[in-house]
Amino acid sequence: MRYTIICFLFFAFAYQAYSQTYFETTSIPVEKNGVQLKNAWAGGFDAPQFSPADLDGDGKQDLFVFDRNGSRSFAFINNGNGNYVYSPSISNLFPEMENWALLRDFNRDGVPDIFCWANGGVKVYRGKRTNGVLQFELKTDLLMYTDYFMVNYPKINMYVLTDDIPGFIDVNGDGDLDVLVFGNLLNPSVPQYYENQSVEGGFGSDSLIFDSYNLDECWGKFIESSTSNAVSLGYCKTGGMQGSSAARHAGSTLCPFDENGDGDIDLLLGDISYNSMMMLHNGGSSTDATMTGYDSLFPSYNTSINIPVFPAAYLADVDDDGKNDLLVSPNARTEIRNVKNVLYYKNIGSNNNYTFSYQTDSFLVNTMLDFGSDSKVSVFDYDSDGLLDIIVGNSYYFLQEGGLKISQLALLKNIGTATQPAFQLTNLNYENIAQYQLKQTQPAWGDLDSDGLSDLLLGDYDGYLQFFKNTGSATAKFPALTTPQYFGIDASVLAAPFIYDVDSDGDNDIICGRKDGTLNWYVNYGNAQNPQFSKDSVITNWGGVNLKGTYDIDGLSQPVMYEQNDSMFLFSGSRRGTIFKFLIPGNDLRSERFQLLDSNLFGKSVGEKSTIAVGDFNGDSIPDFVVGNTLGGINFFSSKLMNVAVNEVENGTNKTWEIFPNPASQSLTVSTENNGISKLEIFTLTGEKLVESNFYKVEKVNLSSFSAGLYFAKLNNQTKRFVVLK
Repeated sequence: MRYTIICFLFFAFAYQAYSQTYFETTSIPVEKNGVQLKNAWAGGFDAPQFSPADLDGDGKQDLFVFDRNGSRSFAFINNGNGNYVYSPSISNLFPEMENWALLRDFNRDGVPDIFCWANGGVKVYRGKRTNGVLQFELKTDLLMYTDYFMVNYPKINMYVLTDDIPGFIDVNGDGDLDVLVFGNLLNPSVPQYYENQSVEGGFGSDSLIFDSYNLDECWGKFIESSTSNAVSLGYCKTGGMQGSSAARHAGSTLCPFDENGDGDIDLLLGDISYNSMMMLHNGGSSTDATMTGYDSLFPSYNTSINIPVFPAAYLADVDDDGKNDLLVSPNARTEIRNVKNVLYYKNIGSNNNYTFSYQTDSFLVNTMLDFGSDSKVSVFDYDSDGLLDIIVGNSYYFLQEGGLKISQLALLKNIGTATQPAFQLTNLNYENIAQYQLKQTQPAWGDLDSDGLSDLLLGDYDGYLQFFKNTGSATAKFPALTTPQYFGIDASVLAAPFIYDVDSDGDNDIICGRKDGTLNWYVNYGNAQNPQFSKDSVITNWGGVNLKGTYDIDGLSQPVMYEQNDSMFLFSGSRRGTIFKFLIPGNDLRSERFQLLDSNLFGKSVGEKSTIAVGDFNGDSIPDFVVGNTLGGINFFSSKLMNVAVNEVENGTNKTWEIFPNPASQSLTVSTENNGISKLEIFTLTGEKLVESNFYKVEKVNLSSFSAGLYFAKLNNQTKRFVVLK
């Protein structure tokens, strides 16, 4: 029986890896300005939040990043000296979250815990490691405090505004984690301090215990204005400064730390609608905080923080020098700086006397593909070299506050081969599309006039389609906007076109995604040389597709049709960030409903407002996927492990080396007949390298930190698969 189970597990994993299960690929080379982007396919940042934590259990501080605009978690593994590499597999270990999420080790067990927003309060997950793999279990749905001043001592929610960033730190130095929250429903202009009573209650640092006896409703003795980011020191008054309405203030970010090493907590404060941050200096003590001074343009002694809009700050030792540095990013959802949006200040002082020196405005962002906001992907062989290139539309790049939000197209030229793609970012304003001042453009490619050249349709925010005729030859050229508002087609809002001969009559039709999540099929009733479309001759709600979920404000369908094995499939991005897959029937295309095959093709949201492009990039006749999202970045999914570009060898067919036992549990032995030094590498399904070693004849690998699953052992350009059972 055990043998049967083992065989089933092995072939199940193998089927998932090499059939129609897709995994995130991260190491396809991408070059920008002559430099390889080491995190090209990470997915982009808009409003990232940073937490240092050891995510892979190697003793080094990695970076957890949560972006509120895409509700997406990122794990960046520290390979030393501030060299961070995006890890899809560790990123996928985190639960779904929204608005904000920070990591802290509240119980001091060496494993990060999660504090995140939930229903106007704080949800907590306790971290643990199982066989070396990070896992999270829910500790509490809502962090509460006991109100001993009310009848029956009710538990009260520790209220946190949706757009705020609270502070989690040991304020009084007793060894347990306290909470700082800026304001509550009745008094949002002053900070509240919830003092954890875990140590006082005899529980060490293991618990989160709060009550009204140990609640300071005006921590630091200052008030923030309800109409600006000004503060008044030395007193507290409900309702804000000068009796103004407290309800008018909403939105603050807190970064508490002991700036000068005097044993009490100072506060770096960000405010909604402002670009700067204020450093409040604590002249009191750890048990009686009193803010006695401030730097309103921190750090005024260096380059002041200036990031539109609503900045938030985070401490992390990002260069591995043992001193906490400062990262600053936007915290708003709209009107934000969506490029050059992570400021890095190096701590050139110490952790007892912080002195920050500005280094860059593009920390981590400069290692990835990021096209501002709302990357809208497409594939098109623009230079007829037989290799699919990637062309990305967007909503806009931030240029200046109040500036025009103009879409551009970016060109990623495929400089690889038919089986090993590689890309070069050659143009951020392909064919000077920005000159037309269009908004939120989704590109589509296809021959609409039967001249043998693929033309360009751009769907825009207003629901119109803009037609650009290809006047090039081998290399596509689009020198002018040939036909604005093509045939008067109006798909309402956020048109997402795709060009395809749906009814196989020899001329291309137009499928158009809509903001409401449905599809329109615009039937070409002309011919291949003389296309004819009408805004009134359209099949609406085509295929019965509707991607708007029960609680979604819209659906944002973005269709792509792809033929495989004599079947026609429709893929679509969505508002919620998952990718949908439908089977299109071959009978009545006009009225028959499509069969939903998958509402979450990749097993996770790739970030809100997902878009998708499909093509065979590696020559295996199985579709690969380029995916965009609201953060402006790109992910790449494939059924083939392109990260490990080697010949696959079935276990046991190559007699020059072998691995055993297979399946394995605690250790794996690799034995080779090679007389020289051999190089062994072990990879996960997502292509992450876990082991690299040079050895002679025999090598034993410790698997205690491996989780159950399928892995790949590579020896001198040959690969074998093995299974780990736990």
